[in-house]
Amino acid sequence: MLAITFILVHFRDILYLEPHCRHVILMISLTFAYMSYLKHISLLCLTFLFTLIARGETYIPVDKGSKIEFKVGKGSGGVSSVKGSFGSLRGSIVFDPRHPEKSSFDVTVGAATVKTNDKTADFKVKSADYLDVVRCPEIRVKSTSVKQDVVGGVVFILNGNLTLKGVTLPVKIQFTTSTSPNGDGLVFRGLLRLNRVDFGVGPEDKSDQDVSVFLEILTKRK
Repeated sequence: MLAITFILVHFRDILYLEPHCRHVILMISLTFAYMSYLKHISLLCLTFLFTLIARGETYIPVDKGSKIEFKVGKGSGGVSSVKGSFGSLRGSIVFDPRHPEKSSFDVTVGAATVKTNDKTADFKVKSADYLDVVRCPEIRVKSTSVKQDVVGGVVFILNGNLTLKGVTLPVKIQFTTSTSPNGDGLVFRGLLRLNRVDFGVGPEDKSDQDVSVFLEILTKRK
């Protein structure tokens, strides 16, 4: 910028110089201008790179290959537990294992995709008494904070809000990560525990109120 300014200010003086002198001055000025341009481009690239590093990488959940499985009840004392799964996984995950506090999760599944391998049970679970999938088609988890369970450890803690059947309550999910099989993303494996009655799912007079949700979320880099 200074080189260009110099040329503009002293343009008339430069015209009176010998041709070879004019050529040398112009070449030197243009060289400095080009170097200044490269400097600014380099600074912009570094700023952009550091911004990406600070924010962590963005991952998109992949429905195929992921598992969202649940178990209702403890299945002990002669009482069989109910097992099932959800699909239609989608959302966005920003994750930085070195700075987990900068990470964020916003993931949903389709409530109507619930399957228990029993058609009668599936119809019941989708009804207004349980998931009420017509009025509440999505189940959503949105993080409020992410941290390591132990500093330097491999287990992370997601604190966030679970919206289920129109009710939003705080939840905690412990999870670990690994590289996806094809290397273009991560696999998040975690466990969520909740009481279905807190969300108005099903009757309160049954003992099978505890629900364990096992998460294995396959992702790809955005």
